[in-house]
This record gives sequence, C-alpha cells and structure tokens, in this order.
Amino acid sequence: MKKENGLSMIALILIVVIITIAIVIGVKYIKGYIAKEKDDDIKTNMLLIQGKITEIANKHTVDEAENGLIGIKLNLEDENIEYNISDELKETLKNLQDADLYILTKEDLENLSVKNIEVNKDEFYIVDYNSEEVYYSLGINGQYKLTALESKEDEKTEEQEASEEEQAEPEQVEQEETPEPLV
Repeated sequence: MKKENGLSMIALILIVVIITIAIVIGVKYIKGYIAKEKDDDIKTNMLLIQGKITEIANKHTVDEAENGLIGIKLNLEDENIEYNISDELKETLKNLQDADLYILTKEDLENLSVKNIEVNKDEFYIVDYNSEEVYYSLGINGQYKLTALESKEDEKTEEQEASEEEQAEPEQVEQEETPEPLV
C-alpha cells in the first residue's frame, strides 16, 4: 500500500482557481476605485476653478478696465481652435444663452493659484464667466458641466440615504391584543 503525502492534484487545481478568482475580483475593484478617485479629483479641480472664476467675474463686473477675464476667449465658429473639443461638448456650448466662454491654459490656472492640474490639447477646462459654470473637455460619464456632475452625485446620495433609512426602520408587526387573564 502506497502512502500519499501532500495535496492531491484536484485540491491543487481548486486552490489555483480560487486564488485566480480572488485576484480578478481584486483587480476589478482596484480599477474601479482608481477611476472613482480620478473623477473625484476632476470634480474638486472644477470646484476650485469655479470659486476662482466667481471672484474674477465679480471683480470684472465692478471694474472691467482694471480686472480682465482670464483665459483664451473661445469662438465656437472658429474651425482652427488649437484645442480638441468634442462634437457633443461643442453642441452643449453652442446651446448656451449669453455665454462668455474662455479656455483656461496651464498658465491661466497657475495665475489663479490653482496648481498641479494637467492641461493639454485634449484635456482642459472651459469656463463661462456669465453663469460661472465650469466644463471639463473629456467629461465624466457623459457629463461635461460641473452642476450636472454635482446633481448626479446628489441623486446618488439621496438614494443611498433613502436605502439606509429603509434598512434602519424595523418592520412593525401588529400584535394581537391578548385579553388579560381574569384573576
């Protein structure tokens, strides 16, 4: 009779399959986490920019001669724009009423004291000084506008709160009244 030491081949295959599944799930989770963090960074940058352009727009309203608007004036009719604006974003911007659109360059962002934001021909920020709205050229989940991104996040938060409230409320079971025993 032969004595077997160690793991059988089937047990070894099962261990390898389980480890592989765990790695695949972990990698997928990490990729999703990184993408969400990047989106959050972009929203934070947009909020910083919005705060700065609000200040500039207010100063410009008070004294236009002393306080100019920062950025490259955007003319959507010009076909020779050096920045790549998607057709969807272009349509969104064309539909704006009374917009005063500017593209912010890396130098403009540094002048606004908003540093460490990458800007290039494809990834950049557009601001509307009249509505104080900020647009991100690449968009996040099909949304380019800061207020659209914020409202989407607010909806998710409300859904989560409603779900948590439903889970927190214990179901109330009506109890039948039992007559007290006569003594």
